[in-house]
Amino acid sequence: DLARADAPPPAHLSAHAQFRRMMMTQVMNVAMIGGGFMGKAHAMAYAAMPMFFWPAPAIPHRKVVVDVTNAAAETARQRFGFDEASSDWRAVIARPDIDVVDICTPNNVHAEIAIAAAKAGKHIICEKPLARTVEEARAMAQAVAQAGVIHMVAFNYRRTPAVALAKKYIDEGRIGRILNFRGTYLQDWSADENGPLSWRFQKKIAGSGTVGDIGTHVVDLAHYLVGPIAAVNAMTRTYVKTRPLQQGDRLLLRAGCDKQFATCRAKFGNAARFRGFPHMPGDDFVMAYAVKQKKSKGRRT
Repeated sequence: DLARADAPPPAHLSAHAQFRRMMMTQVMNVAMIGGGFMGKAHAMAYAAMPMFFWPAPAIPHRKVVVDVTNAAAETARQRFGFDEASSDWRAVIARPDIDVVDICTPNNVHAEIAIAAAKAGKHIICEKPLARTVEEARAMAQAVAQAGVIHMVAFNYRRTPAVALAKKYIDEGRIGRILNFRGTYLQDWSADENGPLSWRFQKKIAGSGTVGDIGTHVVDLAHYLVGPIAAVNAMTRTYVKTRPLQQGDRLLLRAGCDKQFATCRAKFGNAARFRGFPHMPGDDFVMAYAVKQKKSKGRRT
C-alpha cells in the first residue's frame, strides 16, 4: 500500500540496524478530508500503525483535518489528534507539505477531491464506494494514472488475517476448483423507519444505495478471492420509502428515501458463482463469506 505497512520488519536486521532504519523512516503528512465516523476510524489507524508494524516503513503524521465548517474541523482536530484544522480542502491539497490526501467524505465529492489531489501530486486514499458512477470512477483512475501517484480504495477487509489466509490457500490451489462464493453483509440500523434521513439514503449523494454503501465490501472480497467477475444481475427493493428530516435534535416532516435491500448474483470467469445479501434487518453488524470448492484428490479441505 502507501508504504507497505503490511510488511513485517526484516528478521535479519540487528537491533542497531533497525534503530538506524527507524531514524531514517520517512514521515508522511496526512490531510484527512472529512472528520466524521470514517474519519475517526482512519485517525485511529494512523496513530496505531507504527505500534503494529515496527520499524515502520513510514510514519503517518496527522497534519490537517478538514470538515465542512471551521468549528466542526476544530472539534475533529482536538478529538483525532491532528495538528491543524481547516474548512477549505482545496487550500489544504495545494500545500507543499502535504504528502497524502485521505478522503472520508460523502460519496458525491470523492471524484472532485481525488482528481484535484492527483493533479497536485498527492498520494490518495479514498473511502468506498470509490464514486457514484462509472464515469466518475474512470475519471479518477485516469487522473491518478496521469499523475503517477500511489492510490488505493479503503477495502480494509482484504487485510484481515482470515481473508489473507483464504487468499493464500486459493492461490496455491490447496482447496481445489472453486464452485461457489456466498457473501453476506448485514446491518439493521437503517431498518428503523423512524431513523432520520442521512446522505446515505439519498441517491444523488450516495450514488448506489445499499449495494454501494456496504455491499461493495462483499463484492470486493468476491472479486479479490475468486474473481474476476464476468456477469452480474441483482434484485433491489426499497422498504422504507420515507424518513423524517432532522434539524438539530428535532425530527421534522418525512422525505423520500432511496436506500434499499439488495440481493445480487454474479458469475465469475472461473465458473464460480456469487450470492450476496448486502442489507437485511435483524442484525446490528454481520459480515461473512463462504467459499465452496470441488473435492481435491479425494478429500475436502
